[in-house]
Amino acid sequence: MSDVQRVRQAVADFRAQYAGVENLWTVGESNGCDLLDELVDTCEALASQLDAAEAQRQAEISEYIDKVAQLERQLAEATKAMSVGTILLRELEKALNEAQQRVDGEIMRQQFLHTELAEAQQQIAELNHALKSDLNQYEWRQRAEQAEGRLAEVVASYDELIYAVGNKYPNETRHETALRYIRRAEQGGGPVSEEHARS
Repeated sequence: MSDVQRVRQAVADFRAQYAGVENLWTVGESNGCDLLDELVDTCEALASQLDAAEAQRQAEISEYIDKVAQLERQLAEATKAMSVGTILLRELEKALNEAQQRVDGEIMRQQFLHTELAEAQQQIAELNHALKSDLNQYEWRQRAEQAEGRLAEVVASYDELIYAVGNKYPNETRHETALRYIRRAEQGGGPVSEEHARS
């Protein structure tokens, strides 16, 4: 039982207890009845104030309960949002890790390709050098063969010229005699006499 209900019950009991006595009071005792009525009115006023205070307290309690419920809902929503945010953050971290792994793999692949490219360029340079060397050797071989051919022609022509000298001067080689004949012919001289030449 609340305080208001207890006060009301006390007033009701008081009235019931003294209801018969009030009927026996005389007119001279009316002042006592007035005081009693005033006291009862004061009690009822206090009871009304207690009712108002109780109603206000109940309203405040209800408001507080609503606020607590609202805070609980907000807390639940915040917890849910934090859970979703945590899940999203984990997914983002996972995606970042996968992207970093792909980047690292791409860097390693580029480094491998760079190494392979450098080795290929080195091999190409070596092949070019070898090819140039082979080409130079081939060119020199061709030049040597051509020179040998020209030398053979020159030797053959020289032999033909030397052996065309039937008689040579004493103490001269066929080359010297052939050279003498050529110079004399170029200078317009006569033929060589046979007494100055011998076979």
